[in-house]
Amino acid sequence: MPNRPTEHSIRVLMVDDDEDDYVFARELFDDLGGGIAIDWVANYDAALAALAEGRHDVCLLDYQLGPRTGLDLLKDAVARGISVPIIFVSGQANRDVDMQAMRAGAADFLIKGAITAAGLERSIRYTLQQRQHEEALRRSRDELELRVRERTAALEAEIAERQRVEQALRRADQHKNEFLAMLGHELRNPLSVISSGLSILDGDPPAEQRQWTMATMQRQVSQFTRLLDDLLDVSRIISGKISLRPERVSLVNVVNEAVAVVKSIVRERSETLRIELPRHDVALWADRARIEQVLVNLLVNAAKYSDPGTPITLRVEPQGDVVRLRVLDQGLGMTPDMQRRVFDLFAQADTSLDRSRGGLGIGLTLVRRLVELHQGTISVYSAGINQGSEFTVQLPLAAMPGREPVETPAGAKESPLPALRVLVVDDNHDLAAGLAMQLARAGYEVSTAHDGEAALELAVRQRPDALLVDIGLPKIDGYEVATRLRRHAEFARTLLVAVSGYGQSEDYARSAEAGFDKHLVKPVNVTLIRETLEAYARSMGHEPARARRGAAPNAPPAGNGSPEPREATAGAGNGTAAGPEPADDSPPKPLALVVDDRRDSLMVTAALLRKLGWRALTAADGASAIAAAVVERPRIVISDLNLDGAVDGHDVARALRSEASLKDTLLVAYSGYDSCEHEAKARASGFDRFLTKPIDIGKLAAVLEQASTAAK
Repeated sequence: MPNRPTEHSIRVLMVDDDEDDYVFARELFDDLGGGIAIDWVANYDAALAALAEGRHDVCLLDYQLGPRTGLDLLKDAVARGISVPIIFVSGQANRDVDMQAMRAGAADFLIKGAITAAGLERSIRYTLQQRQHEEALRRSRDELELRVRERTAALEAEIAERQRVEQALRRADQHKNEFLAMLGHELRNPLSVISSGLSILDGDPPAEQRQWTMATMQRQVSQFTRLLDDLLDVSRIISGKISLRPERVSLVNVVNEAVAVVKSIVRERSETLRIELPRHDVALWADRARIEQVLVNLLVNAAKYSDPGTPITLRVEPQGDVVRLRVLDQGLGMTPDMQRRVFDLFAQADTSLDRSRGGLGIGLTLVRRLVELHQGTISVYSAGINQGSEFTVQLPLAAMPGREPVETPAGAKESPLPALRVLVVDDNHDLAAGLAMQLARAGYEVSTAHDGEAALELAVRQRPDALLVDIGLPKIDGYEVATRLRRHAEFARTLLVAVSGYGQSEDYARSAEAGFDKHLVKPVNVTLIRETLEAYARSMGHEPARARRGAAPNAPPAGNGSPEPREATAGAGNGTAAGPEPADDSPPKPLALVVDDRRDSLMVTAALLRKLGWRALTAADGASAIAAAVVERPRIVISDLNLDGAVDGHDVARALRSEASLKDTLLVAYSGYDSCEHEAKARASGFDRFLTKPIDIGKLAAVLEQASTAAK
């Protein structure tokens, strides 16, 4: 029978098949004065069950338990995970049994004949103390393992985050490299046309060709300017410095202005532009130029990703207090993934090395930000590849005040007025002289100065009606020039126009503060300068120069109405090859085939070849180029790598190399991409030479000489 335990007693389970041993142990515990309670079981199964209950602090286990030994019970208890510490008790001092028990997990080993009350208590308390130490160590180990697991998890998370950041940085670096390659390509294309145009003009071409060349170069300057403006706008967006100049604007007027900008691009690609306007005009409280920029970017994007001859629709839909502007095309379309990221910076549907669509992948990013700055939204939908796209811009409306049209009285005529005197101030002598020459041809009286002090001196002496002043001038900058002039009453009404390469909002504000009436950003279209001068002239009672004299005889016509060099054509429509010039009695000139889907670049390169004494055959797509080469057998083929349609420049080279009749034809690739990768790919396709846009006339002459020498 167990004795009655006290509240703080140690509970001991004694396992022994001899009751006398139990009685003896209980007496020993009684001699200790209490504090230890003992329970007794006499057989193996009962002992195992009692140990499993876990109610005891320590177990005294006899070696002899009938047919099975205490050693068997010890091993069985350990195997079952029983944690009660066991003191092994034996009637014999057998070292082998002692060692077996200790190896099996016993906490101590006692010999019955040598047990005393003090010795038994010391063994029990030592065992319990050891168990407490073991438990403390186990808890410490568990806590340490937990901390290690937590730290490991934190390190793994940190490593994963670093890997994610590294991958993002690698992607950003890849996007940066792709963007720089695209930037080089897109900037080289207009530069190529301009450079070739300058070479043509240097040879004193006929008036008709001069006019066409000038108009072509002007279009390329405009394209170059748009690219630069987009880059600057992206920089402002990233730095958070882009701002609006809101005013009440007529949406119909903005739409018409945007359409006028893109009309030539759409016409050049033989596409049709359909405009659907509401019956009544609506007004926006918006920045007119920025909304026009949104529409121009969306329309140019639609034209760029549409096939020639397909329609593009701009639909204006007022609905309640908002208006929706929808731009729809039947072009390339987009995958769902592309629709999710189409407004991200540098995102483009075409990410191949040989991109025929062009662009920097920043236009739609600008569009989204500009729309959001106007408290609007933009979305895109496409049913898939080759299913077209629909961009929808939603903007809040402003109330449209009624306005009576202003009519000019019948029969009223303008009286002849004196000419405007203009002072052009710029430390870039070429720029100042060029602008002065164009204004003089338009009928203005123009003088120039190249630093701030000279500008002030000439202004006091000549009293010009208008000054076009660069900001970054030596000696005295443009701001100081304007400030000093405004201090004098005689210059109070003089038109001061800042013409600068700086175009952020703070630059406009600083110009206005200095006294400028208008701030124009370089490169400035001369037409815009003339419009500014003419508006001022009418307000001050002067006659606009255009009304006084008309355009100079040799001035290039604007837009796509400019005459182009006449060439015989092998057919009509896009993608046909232009035939060689008619033969005359002189020895036949060598024939070159030029392949480029950009018409300006194509025609300028052809004109450059004619200047160098060659006949020029042109093709605007790969399939037409292959057909023309097989029939005409040119001595040299100069092909752009990025061509619209299914056949690109590489395909052209491979096809021509497979023609036995063209084995001696020199194949020259030319591209806006300047990299070893592009050159290697071009040579692998079969090209003999690789030229980078803009084509240097000296390098082109050397290639033509190589083709002539090979033919001999």
